[in-house]
Amino acid sequence: MADIGSNQNRYNTSVATNYDAATSAIQNQRDNIYANASSQINGLKTPAMPDYLGAALKIGGSVKTYMDKVNAS
Repeated sequence: MADIGSNQNRYNTSVATNYDAATSAIQNQRDNIYANASSQINGLKTPAMPDYLGAALKIGGSVKTYMDKVNAS
């Protein structure tokens, strides 16, 4: 009877050890995914703000050039 109890104890210990190892591996994968995502996010460049005033000045300059050419004709 003691032999059967000993075998059962070893089996239970093995199952618990395997479960703990699998749980730990899953947690490590989650941590690595989080670190990878954070690294990619931190590597992104901040987009430049649009230059509305510069665009308006370019359009105005183009309109003036066009109007000068139309009036010269």
